[in-house]
Amino acid sequence: MAMMNRLLAALQLTRIALVFTAISNVWVVVLLSEAYGEKVRITEQFADLPLWAILLCTAAVATGLYAFGMALNDVLDARRDRAFAPDRPLPSGQLSIQAAIAITVGALLIAVAAAIPLGAISTLLCLICAGLILFYNALGKHIPGAGILSLGLVRAVHMLIANPALLYLWPIWLTFTHVVGISTAAYALERKRPLMNSRALWTIVGGWVFITVVMLAWMAQRELPFIGERLWLGPLIAATVFGVLMVPTIGRAPDGRAAGGLLIKRGLLWLIVYDAAWLASGGLWWQAGLIGLLLLAAIGSMATLRHLKALQEPASFQRDK
Repeated sequence: MAMMNRLLAALQLTRIALVFTAISNVWVVVLLSEAYGEKVRITEQFADLPLWAILLCTAAVATGLYAFGMALNDVLDARRDRAFAPDRPLPSGQLSIQAAIAITVGALLIAVAAAIPLGAISTLLCLICAGLILFYNALGKHIPGAGILSLGLVRAVHMLIANPALLYLWPIWLTFTHVVGISTAAYALERKRPLMNSRALWTIVGGWVFITVVMLAWMAQRELPFIGERLWLGPLIAATVFGVLMVPTIGRAPDGRAAGGLLIKRGLLWLIVYDAAWLASGGLWWQAGLIGLLLLAAIGSMATLRHLKALQEPASFQRDK
């Protein structure tokens, strides 16, 4: 039972159920690149890898970076969580700080090791992504504008690890925009400190415009390998559905904190829907189905962890008595 409790605490520390959103983001780049001939790789080493190996390596990179970010957040916030979130794994004593540090370091090492077979540029992007994660957790989350932009950039850079020479950047742009948008809205709804002000909003808007212009310039100077306008149909429908579903959901939330939490959780899950929509719009049905399985895995993992935690709490109550 003690081993099971520590395992559950480690899974809670890394928020592992949402790791499937990160895997989906890198896989959509891999699958679009493979299907539409974007095999312009930075190294011959990358070009020679079979599809299954690229999918395996990118999934390991995504898992490692996601677990690194989540665990690092709790390690750095351990003292604060004792007062404001005593039920989390570290302040509740379910997991020691030494174990959490080991998980943090181990996750980063897994990500870097998995990026090496993809080539030098992918490995460098993995390290840059880890640096952005460190910046956000150590400093960025206390600076609304810079922090929220760094969250979007983490997702964007992490997607490029799958193919550093990617020409068609619209899926990355949509993910970046979606993450920045939901993070901004959730921050305001939860009234986090420091409060969102006009300066922070202008920083976010200015940063979003700058990154968008950079992506447009990258695509404009290169001949895209396929006509991508039709690929927008699915993502546009998905974005519309997300807005229709989330507005009443937020309205029914008991308070701003709950509304922000729902927006982030469902907004991150919706990234998988976008990824499947890109593939389905291009007629890549088995690839879209593969991404769809990740959504089922994410939902199933969340339900399983909730169930295990519910079983754990009565046991803890009896032990305390």
